[in-house]
Amino acid sequence: MCEAEVGLPVGRAAETVRGFVSRSDWKGRPAANTPFVGKVYDRSFRIIRVVRGRDSFNPLLYGRFHSSLQGTRLTVLMTFHPLVWLFILGWSAYFAYALLDGLRRNGTIDTGELIFLLVIWAMAVPSFYGAAARSRQLLKECLHPHGFRFGS
Repeated sequence: MCEAEVGLPVGRAAETVRGFVSRSDWKGRPAANTPFVGKVYDRSFRIIRVVRGRDSFNPLLYGRFHSSLQGTRLTVLMTFHPLVWLFILGWSAYFAYALLDGLRRNGTIDTGELIFLLVIWAMAVPSFYGAAARSRQLLKECLHPHGFRFGS
């Protein structure tokens, strides 16, 4: 989660964000030359950083505009795409069930199943955090010239 403040009303802050976000075409490519694709609404947005090729662990950024004494406070939550969550949780549930079933039947843990259970998390977590750091930095670079001040 990251936060930023700007001395603009909520509507102007949303317009600022809308300036570097475009819709994507049917192939997922940006319709315009923007660093993010997605949708910006009056009080929120749902965007994703444009990357070359495919990156399943590229985070979705869910943002909300809140009125504040200084103008507008922007809060952004980064998470996996819902289909990526579904895949990770399905994979984990399958191999966790296999592990527990093997433990119940044989009293031992199958090393192969344990490795398969852990490998998806070992791939997803570091990849997500790297992509999230790049998305956060790009968002900062886009917003900073417009007066947004970021917290920690």
